[in-house]
Amino acid sequence: MQYRQFPLGTPATDVVQWLRRRPEKSATLLVTHKNLRQLNTRFYAECTDFQLARPLPSFEDFRSRALQDSTRLGKKLPELSEAQWRMGYEQHRSSLLDALDGALKDHLLQSGAVSAREWDQVQHDLVFIHDRLMDEDIAIRALARSEWTSYHPKVERLMSRGMAPAKLFEAIQALLPEGERFSLLATVNKPVASRVYAPAVESTSQIETRIP
Repeated sequence: MQYRQFPLGTPATDVVQWLRRRPEKSATLLVTHKNLRQLNTRFYAECTDFQLARPLPSFEDFRSRALQDSTRLGKKLPELSEAQWRMGYEQHRSSLLDALDGALKDHLLQSGAVSAREWDQVQHDLVFIHDRLMDEDIAIRALARSEWTSYHPKVERLMSRGMAPAKLFEAIQALLPEGERFSLLATVNKPVASRVYAPAVESTSQIETRIP
């Protein structure tokens, strides 16, 4: 199945032409009153995955898109200070990452890679590490069970090395006592390739982290 994001205001004829150019490589799905609800659920989930798999926008992309959308909709352009734009961007980015974490969590549950017992134990304490995260995001997640912050000199030195997400996460974890670390639990491939970590605890332990 193929997806494409068309800009707001794209003529319907352009969409139709794109559809007609698509080679049909698979059997056509027959939609009936019996499977319509199931297919709608499936298509919605796949479209959501497609959206969440896209790279996160930069600050300039975010501001440019907001101004373009206001113009297209005939609204007054927002008059915001640089600090207000930055705040709006961080809120937007945080919302996208939260949605991505939720989708990764759903795919992990559906994969069967985690037993029911494990799921009950760690479902609220999962940490996802992938290439949509910035170094600061990774450090915050790696330190979720520690009193350290990303401003700790040893953490800042690691963040300055340009390491891959998983390597940076594990390097920061290596600085911490075992009781403050996470263990690799599984990997997930949708909406993006991600490593899943959880606290290594006994079944009777109480898990506490600062991950919301």
